[in-house]
Amino acid sequence: MKQIQEFSRNMKEFDKKLSKKSTYIRDSKIKLVLRDFYVEWKKNIIKKLKSINIDKNSVERLNIEFTKFYEFSKKDFFKKKELKSILRRVNQIFLDDVIIKIQTSSDELEAISSILDQYLLKIKNPEEKDFAEDAISCISIKKRKPAIIVGWVLVMYNLYIKINKEGFGKFNNVYAQKFGTRNPSFKRVKKLDDFEYFPDQDIIFSCEDLGILDRNERRILIDDCLKLRNMCSHPGKYNPGIKSTEVFFEKIIDIVLSKT
Repeated sequence: MKQIQEFSRNMKEFDKKLSKKSTYIRDSKIKLVLRDFYVEWKKNIIKKLKSINIDKNSVERLNIEFTKFYEFSKKDFFKKKELKSILRRVNQIFLDDVIIKIQTSSDELEAISSILDQYLLKIKNPEEKDFAEDAISCISIKKRKPAIIVGWVLVMYNLYIKINKEGFGKFNNVYAQKFGTRNPSFKRVKKLDDFEYFPDQDIIFSCEDLGILDRNERRILIDDCLKLRNMCSHPGKYNPGIKSTEVFFEKIIDIVLSKT
């Protein structure tokens, strides 16, 4: 995000300096700056804009304008007003379609981070605290995929603790009745680490039978939250948007983390 904002500021500064130049520009330094803007756009900025889901039309419009930068850099001379016209369009697109979205997305994720901070104060279990801190760290640096993955780990660990309070014996009985025949490698839970042998989905179904979750909560966790976590944890081009990340954390906080 900072790289995009700095790139936008540099173009604005360049526009101001350009105002002091004569009507026709032959300055090789100006041409070099134009080429540098073009290279930075192609190598870094365009990828970052796509990664944060900036509108495709806006990205394409910017690409057209930056290509003109490169074309200008190869000319012997050009009119200042033509270049300034391009700069005005670029700066306006950045203002309307990029910078505002970045600022809004930061505010949204900061709200989630703030809620997790409050939750963090109430956690007594050190491992659960570590997971919460990891999720907050990912959110603070706008890493949405790992934030969702760690957020899900936090959900499951929280459920493990709640199952422990109900009693491992109760869980073992419920699980055996519901899934025992389907899972020939069934192992009775004697400690928290034993849950690693059980699919998350089956544990969540068992939590419904134990009264830790109700039917609707179970459905939301499996159909929405676990599905998004799986999309994030496998290799691929999928990158969750700001809104998807916000909704994911709202759901896990409301259904699991906020309840003792």
